[in-house]
Amino acid sequence: MMFGGSLHAYVIRRRVFFHPVPSPSVGSPSPKDTTALRRPPPHLVPAPAEPSSLQVAAEQARRRLDARAEARALAASDPALARELGIGRPDLPRGYDDGGLVDVNHCPPEVLATLPGLTPELVERVVRAREECGGFVSVEELSVLAELPPRLTPRLAEQTIYLS
Repeated sequence: MMFGGSLHAYVIRRRVFFHPVPSPSVGSPSPKDTTALRRPPPHLVPAPAEPSSLQVAAEQARRRLDARAEARALAASDPALARELGIGRPDLPRGYDDGGLVDVNHCPPEVLATLPGLTPELVERVVRAREECGGFVSVEELSVLAELPPRLTPRLAEQTIYLS
């Protein structure tokens, strides 16, 4: 009796999972034709897994980092083009994605306030120091001249740019 059940399962399995491919010379193949097999029907194929929210967020972060690196390279090689493209100026209309960079030398205080760790008081210091020295060349100079807490320097370095 066990052999009969196994044989039945084998026959059913072949009918469900393997479908004969029509032969162009003969027409439609017989159900017992096992020489040409095709994929199982779509309702039996598992759907591809959807990416998790963590995977989506990580991919977006990678894209922003890549965009920042590209924008920094462009700004280093051609500052005039960087200004024309609006790199670091989220307050201006633009078509270039710079990954969220902020040009500390040219953006308004409202944009500076969006940077991580900058309180309204620190934004005032940055604006005052920028007016006094005419702009910054690096995040280190910004930190020293605006008397920012040292812990902010690495965080600001990730998102700021200093165009002349």
